[in-house]
Amino acid sequence: MKVSKILLLISLLSFLACSTNEDGTTIEAGSSLFTAEVSSDEFVELDANNVNSLWFLAHDTNGKLLNVTKATVGENELRSNTSFSGSKIYFTIGYVMNSSSINFNTFLVNVGGRRSYQETFIPTFPPRTSELDINITVTEETFLDSPFPYNASGFSYGRSTSSITNGIQNLKVSYTNEVENIIIVNNYNRAPFYNGRKEGYKYYNLNVSNVVSPITLSDISFNSLETSIKLEIHNNELDGFHFRRWGYESKSGFDNYRRHDIYEVNSYFDYIDLPIIDLFLFYENVAIYKEGPYDYYFLSFGNDFNIDNPNWTLTYSPRSDGSYEISSENDGDFYKLEYNTNGYLWKYFIDASEPSIVVPRLKLPDVIAAELEGDFYTEENVPNFRSLEMWDYVNFNNYDEFIQFRLGLIAENSRENGGYKYMRFTPFD
Repeated sequence: MKVSKILLLISLLSFLACSTNEDGTTIEAGSSLFTAEVSSDEFVELDANNVNSLWFLAHDTNGKLLNVTKATVGENELRSNTSFSGSKIYFTIGYVMNSSSINFNTFLVNVGGRRSYQETFIPTFPPRTSELDINITVTEETFLDSPFPYNASGFSYGRSTSSITNGIQNLKVSYTNEVENIIIVNNYNRAPFYNGRKEGYKYYNLNVSNVVSPITLSDISFNSLETSIKLEIHNNELDGFHFRRWGYESKSGFDNYRRHDIYEVNSYFDYIDLPIIDLFLFYENVAIYKEGPYDYYFLSFGNDFNIDNPNWTLTYSPRSDGSYEISSENDGDFYKLEYNTNGYLWKYFIDASEPSIVVPRLKLPDVIAAELEGDFYTEENVPNFRSLEMWDYVNFNNYDEFIQFRLGLIAENSRENGGYKYMRFTPFD
């Protein structure tokens, strides 16, 4: 299945006589802020992802609304309703999902130039209409006490039910006609039955094109790992640890999220062995651990990465006007602030290069609130502060490069460029 991408061509036009657009420049009322072109196909993709309406908003750096427009097919030009100063604006893409759910993403961008905006949705695969009945003779003694020793999960297949009786596991797997290979692996995340090491890892590649259900297998015929990567976990005082790994059979499969679950641990070990399997050309890895008030999240592609604590620090201070001042001396690319209450989600992606920055609270315009039900969605109401994050992309050096990636200027290899790490501070947990 093709990945749905919303590609909105945005032309942030130069302003009248203010072509240099340096700080301190006054942008006059009526000036064109940007033009966004949305095709009919893109609206079809939005509808497929449960988006009722798409909005573009522009605010000055003090949080004053310059204008807002509901996107339509074709060109959508936004002009400033008032004059303002400065070379940057808060540019917001707003999704109204239904009458009681909204999702807004705000970026601090330079005025001027031409951009394309791309939003990638993980595809929704069709319903699983087929099912395999697999009976596995379990000979590994360490797995016999597990509720289900072996498991199968992927982009469009997964375990329906599982039971084990007298050393025979009955594993039912539902799947779609897009699936060619089902990867059966030991149920890796069920400590203490598996300690994350290569010696205990077993897998079986079941090609579904020529099989007839029910199928009888024995784990004696399963493959052991011939090649793996040893990943050391240096901090043994973590409050929690999780690691997950997926395999992709091809570049097309990678681009379209056709992944196979091949490894997972949910407990701390001083090291783990990550599988390398001949069937797969690409790998995706996620590591999550908690240390004090911070959660650390690492997304990487391939086999060359580390998950060491970046030793970042963050401080934030709420202000009387609802804004937040963020201070840091870290080397991350950007801050992400999240406000979320009752389906009202607003995320800010802000340049982290300055040691201190004040981020205003943007208000929901009345014209958007009118599409929503209930008194909660008013211009004066705002969702609650939920978390502050510091992000750093592996292949980007600064916020401007992230903006180019996120707003589409270098989006051709977006997944390969997408490896990152972030630290999440959630004061209410």
